[in-house]
Parts: sequence; structure tokens; C-alpha cells
Amino acid sequence: MVPRTWSQLRSCAQLERWREDREGFIVVLDDPTVSHFHHPRCGDVVEQHFETKMASGWSTGAYYWIDDMSQAAGYASACGSCGGRAPA
Repeated sequence: MVPRTWSQLRSCAQLERWREDREGFIVVLDDPTVSHFHHPRCGDVVEQHFETKMASGWSTGAYYWIDDMSQAAGYASACGSCGGRAPA
């Protein structure tokens, strides 16, 4: 169970729209690996991985949008690539 303040991203179109139009972060809850939060433009957040989770019926995890990285505390750590910061 995740906090009610998190919004699940349910389609590739929604993922792209929110990346373009909103301020916040993407949390990738992942059963096979450790869960991370990312800046929306992080190179590790790719549509192919999103589609894989969606195709599996979200059985191995899910993508969520959060407004502030503090909302990920206790659920996900910062991405090793971006640290939650915008790419240079």
C-alpha cells in the first residue's frame, strides 16, 4: 500500500503528459529490485520499462507521481543516476 498522496501513472500518455506539465518526481516501485524515485527526465525512466510493468498487470511494481521527494521516505531511495535532480 502506498500513501494516498501518490498518483499511479496508468498509461504511457499519462506518463509523458505529467513529465511535460507537472513539477514532481516519479517513484518506480519494483519487486525485482530496490524501489527508487527519479527526476521526471531521468534517463533511467524509459517507456519500455513502463510498458513492461503495464503488460504484466503491474504484478512486479508500478509507477507513481509524487509532488515532493520527501513523500518517498520509507518507500523508495533516490535514483543512483539522477539523485532526484534534473539531468545536466
